[in-house]
Amino acid sequence: MYYEALRKRLKEFESLRGKVSEDKKEELEESIKTIKSYLIKPYTILETLEECLFSEYQSLIGSQNLWPLCENLAKHVDDDMPYYPYPDLILTNNDLLELTHDFFKNATSKEIYQLFLKLYRQRKNAYFVDGQYELSFYADCMYLPFDKSFYLRIEKRNEFADVATMAHEYGHGIQFLTNYSGTLLTSLYAFHELISTFFELLCTEYYTKDTTLGKKAIASNCEFWDVTCENAFLLNKELQILKSIKTYSNNDTNDIKTFFEFLTKHSNTKELEEIIGVHPSYDFIYIIGYIFAIELYLIYKENPDYAFYLLKKIMVIDLRKDSESYFKEILKLGIIPTSSLDSFKSHLKRELTRL
Repeated sequence: MYYEALRKRLKEFESLRGKVSEDKKEELEESIKTIKSYLIKPYTILETLEECLFSEYQSLIGSQNLWPLCENLAKHVDDDMPYYPYPDLILTNNDLLELTHDFFKNATSKEIYQLFLKLYRQRKNAYFVDGQYELSFYADCMYLPFDKSFYLRIEKRNEFADVATMAHEYGHGIQFLTNYSGTLLTSLYAFHELISTFFELLCTEYYTKDTTLGKKAIASNCEFWDVTCENAFLLNKELQILKSIKTYSNNDTNDIKTFFEFLTKHSNTKELEEIIGVHPSYDFIYIIGYIFAIELYLIYKENPDYAFYLLKKIMVIDLRKDSESYFKEILKLGIIPTSSLDSFKSHLKRELTRL
C-alpha cells in the first residue's frame, strides 16, 4: 500500500510538469526526485572485503571531524547498567498515533505542536507493518516540499520504542516544515538525525511519568543507551582502521583501494569481516544524532523553554553550509557534544531505581 501511494503521487506530480508557476518548479522536481529515490533504490552487491572497506570509507570520510564523538561514546560500552526488563508493549495503530499526539501536545512548545498538527492531519499517510523485522529498517518518512505532504512507515516491534520512534519520524517532519533542503540528505546527512532523536528522547522522558507506561519507557531509554553505545563501539573499531589510511595529496582513489588491498592481505581477515560485515557506517548518523540530542535533552530537563529556543536555532541554521560550518554553528549555541555523557548515564541509573 505504501509503494502504491507513492507511485500514485509520482504519476500525479509528473502530470503537473509544465503546468505549475515558475516559483514552484524547483519544489515539484525535488518532490519527484524524492519519490523516485524511494521507489528505485539502486543496490550494489559488494563481493570483496576491499570493496566493503572502500564503501565504508566513502560513507564516512566526509564527516571525519565528527569521528572523535563516536570514540567518546564508545568508551561507555562496558559500563555496568543495572538490569532492566524488556519493554514489550502491544498497541494498535490508533493507539500509537494517539500516544504520539498526546506527547507533542503536552510536552512540547506551542510552536512545535502546531507544526506537528500539520503533519498529524495527514495521518492517513502513516503506514504500519505488523510483521517482525519484515523491513530492513525500523521506520522511515518522506516529505514532499511541493505540497508539504508527509508520509511515514514503521514496522511495529511491539515494544515501547514504537511510540518513541513515531515521535522520531514526526520530528523529521517538523525539521522539514521549518527549514527544508535536499542537503539534509546529502552534504549535511551526518546531522540528519539530530532533531528527530531529540524528540525520541523527549517522548520517552514524557512517558516515564505515566502510571501505565512509565516502567516500559524507563527500560526503553536504557536499552536505547546500551544499543547506541554498542553501535558506537563497533563503528569506532572501523574508524581506527580508516584512520590508518595514508594521506595522499591528491586523495587518489586507486591509491586508497591499493591500501585496502594491502590491509586485507596483512590483517586478520576474520576480525575485519566481523567489523565491516555489519556495515557500521549505517549507524553513524544515528550515533551523531544521539550524542547531540543527549545534550539538548539534559538542557530540557533544567529549562524546557530554553531547550526549545535552542532547538529552533538549530533547525533554522542555513542548510547551504558545509558540514564543518554547520557543526560550528551548533557549537556557537553552547551545545558541546559528549560533554554530558556521564551525567546522562547517571540519570538513567537513577531512573532504573524506580523499576
